[in-house]
Amino acid sequence: MSYIWQQNPFPDFQFKIENFMEQIQEFSLEIGETNGLYQNVSAEHKIAILFQIAITEALKTSEIEGEYFSREDIMYSLQKQLGLSDFAMPLKDKKAKAISNLVLKVREDHSKLLSLEMIKEWHRILMKEDKTVNEGNWRTSEEPMQIIS
Repeated sequence: MSYIWQQNPFPDFQFKIENFMEQIQEFSLEIGETNGLYQNVSAEHKIAILFQIAITEALKTSEIEGEYFSREDIMYSLQKQLGLSDFAMPLKDKKAKAISNLVLKVREDHSKLLSLEMIKEWHRILMKEDKTVNEGNWRTSEEPMQIIS
């Protein structure tokens, strides 16, 4: 299987919406059912659901990049940031706080138009603890970029 950027005519993709109608309809039905269930949940349970989704997003997003954080670190960080806990647990990995911050910021920004400043802000949030990276700015090193998998 090739990467998306290796496919022709990248980046000028064309598609026919009718080829995706079955998946779109199925997705719409599932979203409607989920929304209906969610609307009937108490405010307390809504917070718990969103909290669990945020934890999962942070963990899965990190796994894509080959980073594996402690679920506990992510959970404690999100609890503190969301005001769900006054008790501050020491984090084993400060990057867990960064990914938690990023997940919350992306949720906050989800309806805004994507901009260069927004991307740089997300990068700044994510790389705050990594002093080897010029967070929130373009790469300036003359050395070739290394992709580690």
